[in-house]
Amino acid sequence: MNEPTPLSEIEERYRDIFDNTSDLIQCLGPDGRFLYTNRAWRETLGYSEEEVRSLTLDDVLHPDCRQHCLHRFRQLKAGESVPHVEFKFVTRSGETVHLRGECGSLIKDGKAVSTRGIFRNITGEKRAEQALRASEARYQLLYDNAPDIYSTVDTEGMILSINRNGAAMLGYAVEELTGRSALQVIHPDDHEAVLAYMASQFERPVPGSQIEYRKLRKDGSVLWVQQRVALAPVVDGDEQQLLIVCRDITETRKLSDRLAYQATHDELTDLVNRREFERRLARLIASGSAGDAQ
Repeated sequence: MNEPTPLSEIEERYRDIFDNTSDLIQCLGPDGRFLYTNRAWRETLGYSEEEVRSLTLDDVLHPDCRQHCLHRFRQLKAGESVPHVEFKFVTRSGETVHLRGECGSLIKDGKAVSTRGIFRNITGEKRAEQALRASEARYQLLYDNAPDIYSTVDTEGMILSINRNGAAMLGYAVEELTGRSALQVIHPDDHEAVLAYMASQFERPVPGSQIEYRKLRKDGSVLWVQQRVALAPVVDGDEQQLLIVCRDITETRKLSDRLAYQATHDELTDLVNRREFERRLARLIASGSAGDAQ
């Protein structure tokens, strides 16, 4: 028959677990003073065991969550359950520590004689979240203010997203275009060509390919664009999407048309010049000869 394990040995085992766990463990008296803390708690907050004896909960609470945490502490003293908490402590050196965990009360004769908490340090996780949010905010700022029209469309030609400046170039707010057909902002005469181009890019993308066509602003005016696309990576079973970049080439097209006109018309009379007249005449003769031959 096995000998019972001495109480001192059991206590030593629990003390070893208590002091060597990575979680922060604390016990508070009704007055908010720390009755005990484990090694992880003291090392994280930078206090010695002796210093902790003179601390109260209010001494280590971050100002941003002081009122909320003191309210929770009052709930615990009243015997209420506080299963999930997330808050911030301030270390001895003034750094912020983010914690998440569970709290409970030790009840004797119907009263809470102490409260206990077991917390996990989530400071690294919070910093990563903050860095991600900052990065996303910077990206969104760049995206929204890019000088070109950035958008994504699905295989049905529906606009899934568009940058703020791009929508403004077309005379719309972002919300007016999101979820609408891309054809709404494409000149009717260019629908067929643009749809064929986009379908080909979904089926077999060609890096660097582009198309020039006319977009229609909300007021009905025309905006010539040069469009490039890329097939977006499919994530978690999402449907295919095209990433589209449209650059305003309206002024370039106007200049090109003006130069072409000047090259074929007399500057003084504004009539077709001799070179263009002869070119057109040659085409007519050629077409007439072809008709006679048939």
